Amino acid sequence: MQTCLQIFNHKILSKPFPRHSFARKLLLVSIPSIISLGASSVIAAEADSPSKPAAAEVKAPSTPKAAPRADAPKEVLAPPAMDEEPGENKPVAGEKGAEEVKLVVKSATSLRLETRLSLGTSLGWAVVKPSKGSFVGLGTSDISAQWRLVPEVTGPLYVTGRYAPFVGVWTVDKRDYDATLHGLYGGAEYRIPAGKATVKIGAELGYLLIYAKAQDMTKVPSSVTNGKVNLSVGGGADWGFASNKVLVGPFARVHVLGFSIFNVGASARFVF
Repeated sequence: MQTCLQIFNHKILSKPFPRHSFARKLLLVSIPSIISLGASSVIAAEADSPSKPAAAEVKAPSTPKAAPRADAPKEVLAPPAMDEEPGENKPVAGEKGAEEVKLVVKSATSLRLETRLSLGTSLGWAVVKPSKGSFVGLGTSDISAQWRLVPEVTGPLYVTGRYAPFVGVWTVDKRDYDATLHGLYGGAEYRIPAGKATVKIGAELGYLLIYAKAQDMTKVPSSVTNGKVNLSVGGGADWGFASNKVLVGPFARVHVLGFSIFNVGASARFVF
């Protein structure tokens, strides 16, 4: 290629051309094409030239394989599983991408206690009518615990324990007492599924402990502070939330014996 450029410079570029001649402009424009053509010719010539023979590859002599023994056990390929496609590659434990399956095993005690215990509370209003005098209620609330019995034997039956205080002003013989009726109840409740709600019916037997303080600071007679046996019957409905771990709904109860009480309100129960 260098020889071609020397000849081109000596024979062509050394000759004088008119300053603005067409031939000189054409020559200047053609210089890149001429150089590229020359370079291509040199590369093609080098590619056509014979290259040195490569060193012959020396192969190591092969060792003859030993003939299999007649008494050697033959390898038996297990057939693919019924749910496995031929040629399917399954992830191997320890390899990247292999899925780990974790099994959570609950004990027998945990399964027996699951969703059997619940704690509840309520807030409402009570109309209290004592056997003597009059009682103006100031509202009521309660706390309770329930234990679900074995459903295979008793169905959806629950054992209930409840504490329910009733606060108000009790008027006896024209004297006013700030009174609190501490109700301690035990009973049972039956639940019936009804679509998204659950209807509940229950009965409780309890005892009312009476605390009274005279507003005129006089001594309270024993006829006022004597406790009373009380029977409660009622029902309501619950709607479940958070996978039925929280039950919310209205209720109504009627109490008889000792004090006649009509109690309405709303309750919330938390299942464990």
